[in-house]
Amino acid sequence: MIVNRKVNVRHEYRHTVRAMVRRLLKDGSFQTYAATVKPGSTTLEKKDGTLNQLHGMLGFIDTIDLYNREHATGAKDSDPLSKKELMYQRFLIYRNFFAAETPVVLCEGETDNVYLTHAIRSLAADFAELASKGPDGKIHINVRLYKYRRSSTARILGREMWGEMWGQEAVKKSTRGLHGTIAEWTKVRTLQG
Repeated sequence: MIVNRKVNVRHEYRHTVRAMVRRLLKDGSFQTYAATVKPGSTTLEKKDGTLNQLHGMLGFIDTIDLYNREHATGAKDSDPLSKKELMYQRFLIYRNFFAAETPVVLCEGETDNVYLTHAIRSLAADFAELASKGPDGKIHINVRLYKYRRSSTARILGREMWGEMWGQEAVKKSTRGLHGTIAEWTKVRTLQG
């Protein structure tokens, strides 16, 4: 972090994180440096990075940028997303929807998750793809119900998803222009699998 006239992030850090995001979106993985302590020395070694690490790095950069924007004169929350925010948006779409570990269900309304959770639990015996019973007798849901949060993720993914518009139309509007990108991600996944 740099503090001159305003708080900021070192440009080398920004470039490194941007390169990690590009590598993730292009190849499906990325690497980061981690300190390895050996007797008598500490070295940096490349290791495979995780989505959580990258999300944290992007969140850190976004938090500082948002702080600076809020303290700048004439800045509005309705301003279009910057290139840095668009990169963060692509990462969030990749992480939350494309590379999700389980299928993601987008609901039309904010409280639909509650109703769907109870419906899936009550019908778990009939729909094993949606829920399964563990050895302890508890029912585990096998899909992820997307939570509509009021956070930086909501701001980056698209305000319309958390405003008056919900569900399919909001996703269409938020992901417009990503069809070619999603086709590239699918190619990468096909080559890896």
